[in-house]
Amino acid sequence: MDYQPTFRGVVGAFLRRRTLFVVMFSLVCMIGGAYLLLKQPLFISEASLVLHFDSKVAPDIDRSRTPSQMQGSNEHREILYSDADILRSPDLVREVIDKISLGKLYPDIAAQRTADERKIAEAVRMFADNLVVEVGLQSDVLNLSFLNHAPTAARDAFQQLIDRFFPREAEVYANPQLTYAEQE
Repeated sequence: MDYQPTFRGVVGAFLRRRTLFVVMFSLVCMIGGAYLLLKQPLFISEASLVLHFDSKVAPDIDRSRTPSQMQGSNEHREILYSDADILRSPDLVREVIDKISLGKLYPDIAAQRTADERKIAEAVRMFADNLVVEVGLQSDVLNLSFLNHAPTAARDAFQQLIDRFFPREAEVYANPQLTYAEQE
């Protein structure tokens, strides 16, 4: 025999056990409140980078023809993923940390009594954990976000990352060895 709870049965069970429900509700609220009071907030900096290929700014939309893959879209995807990898590269992150300073960006790590190389390695790992680079599936957009406990540090680090990304990207794509590798 299956038991089908009714509204009246549920209300009756609540009234019989209301003390237990109140205690459990209060306990959950107190734990949540303590977490919110003790947890240090994270601030986010976000940006979207749009990559333009060739001179086309707007796509050609012709609904009368059959859909086909855009010419060179695989190359576009490769460039997008390469740019995402450049943004996540440890040497670029290290340059940003050196420019902003470890004490301003991650004061907890700077206060540790360990070797400087170990501090930098931990800061690079933490920066990489807090940096999100999303490549749009059907677009030429890179969505970037960076989290940090200090709002000015988040803004400054994010700006330095983007400022250092463009010369690095130009250096990678203008490298004469790239032409040789493509020919091979």
